[in-house]
This record gives sequence, structure tokens and C-alpha cells, in this order.
Amino acid sequence: MKDDHSSSQKFSDYVNMRYLLSPQCTSFLRNLVQWLQKNMTSVFEATYQGRAKTIAEWTKGKSSSQERINFRDVVNTVAGICLGPHFSDQAPEYPFFSVLIFGASRAQAAQDALRTISGQKPTRQATAVLDGLELLDGDRLDPYRSKYAKHILAIVKKKGHGQVVNRSELIQDVFGIEYLAPQILRLEPEWAVVVLAALVYAGELVLAIPGKKFDATGLPQLAGTGIDELTQFKHVERPKDWNLPALKALFELLGLTPGMAQLVTQGNDGPVQQLQKAITEAVERLVLTQQNLQTGLFFWGVNLTANERELTRIEDGHSRSFASIRGSLERTKQFLESLQAYTTPGKLKNLRYDVQEITGHRNGLQSLEEIELLQELAGDLGSAASYLSTAEAVLPTDHEWIDKMKAVRDEVLDQIGDPVQRGTAGFRQQTQHKLNDLKKAYLRTYISMHVKARLGVNDDKRKARLMGDERLKGPAKALHYRPHAAPTLVRLPEPPGGIKELFRNDGTGVGRLALLSTL
Repeated sequence: MKDDHSSSQKFSDYVNMRYLLSPQCTSFLRNLVQWLQKNMTSVFEATYQGRAKTIAEWTKGKSSSQERINFRDVVNTVAGICLGPHFSDQAPEYPFFSVLIFGASRAQAAQDALRTISGQKPTRQATAVLDGLELLDGDRLDPYRSKYAKHILAIVKKKGHGQVVNRSELIQDVFGIEYLAPQILRLEPEWAVVVLAALVYAGELVLAIPGKKFDATGLPQLAGTGIDELTQFKHVERPKDWNLPALKALFELLGLTPGMAQLVTQGNDGPVQQLQKAITEAVERLVLTQQNLQTGLFFWGVNLTANERELTRIEDGHSRSFASIRGSLERTKQFLESLQAYTTPGKLKNLRYDVQEITGHRNGLQSLEEIELLQELAGDLGSAASYLSTAEAVLPTDHEWIDKMKAVRDEVLDQIGDPVQRGTAGFRQQTQHKLNDLKKAYLRTYISMHVKARLGVNDDKRKARLMGDERLKGPAKALHYRPHAAPTLVRLPEPPGGIKELFRNDGTGVGRLALLSTL
């Protein structure tokens, strides 16, 4: 118990003393740091190869920066000046990075560079790493300029077709430390993995780790794998050769020049960007068309996309209904969406579709064009057809114009439902002419009926006299009043474009009423 009490007392005394001395210690530390900042370049010496110099003498003429630096940075600077020539002799081609990277932070910097290669937004550190490894051409990733990438490709190209390059053929051990080409490049495995990833991006290599392989389409997965696992890769291998016939078929399918495929095999990004633009536009059209098919496409009171109706006619002459093409449109959309992952020439080198699979989607795109044409026709002719439907409701059902309109409607619906007929030159203009003729005939019929049914000036005066007849006045004359024989007033709709009242226009709309029977 006495020992415990003694220890507790000592600890308490220590805490009290520390509390009392803390302000003094802080002051001493501040004075020491200020003294070091002011005098470190003159009071400390560094000795290398038997030569002792002050820090100021070692760093003289090496840097013009007047920025205040800490003591660790000063030591690192002097070490770099002293050891730089030896390192240059030992690794003359080692990269120069524009940011300070330590051994402890090398793995994190390499992982950052891998994320940028996979397509994520570049950071300052990632850009410095890629630039130091000569993998950038401006802002564009281009491994073919890099001496480090060229070294790896030279080793790979020495291998026969189908052979792999094992890790031990790239990475060598020097006194327990691993390097890529230790006599010249002396790249640590982390930097070697970054260069390999850039070659995977370009479609030049496939990187294999235990249980997994990464090609140009798997860069996001590669960047998500830990750098420690990647540095222990098994081997690298060449990807399969360019499938030029499939690439040509793909460009042709999307309405682009097939010759662009040859430029892709040369690493040209331009055709790839045009291909991706065409893919995006086609997907957007497919989505919009699918939505329209869900709600139906109506023309002259008929749903043109009904399941039993023929919508498109494919190259072999067989017709296809709405029900049969929905699946085709969906498969084509899924196919095009899968192509959106092939955003670089390297990724297109790993295209997983053959010519037959690609050309199999011609029918889907042809059906898309047919339905878009049908939508355009329905939109252009729809307003005239709607006008005629309204006119049909106005006229008596046994009117001769109704019979003529129904005959034209049946003819137009048959023609617009036939892909061959609606695709002929002049169909749109001819159909529009037919509808306009019906409109003109209706206008003439309307005017004729209006003239016959309206009250002229003399008829209006006669009506006034009849309405003022003494026989209609008083209870005594009630027996002579027949409510069921009251005048019948029918409102004739006025066609769009306006037929002015043929009777007086007094602002009350009376001119639009026609007395079709009398008292």
C-alpha cells in the first residue's frame, strides 16, 4: 500500500510540474524553432565523400525560392544535392515528378494515377505521376511516347503469338528491393503498374492477377483493386487481334463510313468519338419511340400501333407487327447501350461482338426509322384529319359528304398502314391534297346549308309579326298554343378560318342560328 501511495504521489507531482512548466516549454520550443529557422543554413554542416560544407554552401545556386521551409525539407534538399549524381548514374532514366512523393506515399500516388487512367477526374498528384512517367500528351493519355511503356512493349513483342510475359521477366530483385529495369529505369513496382495500366488502356496489354484479368474494358475494376495486389501481378499478355470486319460492320450499322474502322486500329480517337455520338443519338431515339409505342400512335381515330396492325416491312419482304418489333427494339437498345463502354481505341480492340451479331440489329434500326416516319406522317396529317372528324359530327349521317369522307379515310388508313405505300415518293403530298379537297367540299356544303337555314331580312320581319300575333296572347288563346310545335333552333358549327355570319352580326351570335322549322 505504501508503494502504491508513493507512486501515486510521484505521478501527481509530475502532472503538477508539467502543468507549471508547460508555458515555459512552449516558449523554449518556439525560440528553438525560430533559432533554427534563422540559423540552420549557417550553423549546421553536412559531410559527403569527405567534404564538409554548411547547408548554405551546399544549397548555394540550387534554388531561388525565398519561401520559408522546415528543417526536414532542408535536410531532404541537401541529401538530394549530395546524392543526386550517384542516383543519376545508377538510374539515368528515372522519372522526375513535379510534386514531392515519398516512399510511404508512393502507393497512394500510384492508386491515384490508376483512377485517372480509368476515367475519373484527375488530381494534381495523379497528373504529376502520369506526366513524370511520360504518359501524357497534353491532357490526353498517350503511352506510346513513354520510354517506360516502350521498354515493356519491346519485351512483350519478343514473345511469340499467344505467349505471356511473366512478372519475373519485368520485375527484378536488387538486394531485396524490386525494380523494373534496375540498370536503367529503376522503376518501383508501383510505377511499373501505372505504366502497365496505361498500356491496358491503349489496348496493347491484358494484365493478369491471380483469379482475374484486366483488359481495356475492365479499367474501373483495375483501378478499384489495391495497389499491393496489382504489384504482385502474374503476367501480362497481348490482347486478341483487331476484329476489323466487325468494326467496319459496326460503323456501317450506325451510318458512318466503314473506313473509319481502319483509323481506330491506328489509335485514332476521332472515329471513336463519332461512333459514341451516333450510339447516344440512336439510344435516345429508341427510348423515345418505345415510350410513344406504349401510349399508342393515333391518326384519324385509329391506333396505328395496335398489336394486329402491320408496322414495318423488313428486307425479306415479310411484315412485322407492333407486337413483334417491341422485342427487337429493346434488344437493339440493349446492344447499343453495351457499346457505350467502348470509348477508346483500346477498348474497341476487345469488342466482343462478331459481324453476324452486329448486322443482326439492322432490322431493329430499320423498324425504328419506319416508326419515326409513321409518327412524322401522323403529325403532319393529323390536324387535317382531326378537322374532318369534327366536320363529320356536324353533318347529318346520311349526307353524301360523309360517305365520300369515309371512303377517303379508309383509303388513307390502308395506305398509311402499309410501309411500302407510305414510303413511296409523293405519298405525303398526295394524301395532304386529298384531305384538303375534303375540307373544301365541307366548306361548300356548310355554306350551302347555312344559306338555306338562315333567316333573311324579310323572314325576320315575318317572324316578328308572327310572334306578335294576338292569337298567341292571353289565356283565352292558350288552346291554340302547341308547345310541342315550338321552333327548333340548330347551331351550325363554324369551320376554322371563319365563315362570317350571313345574317346580321349584332354581337349576340344570332347570325349563327338557323331556324329549320316554323311554328
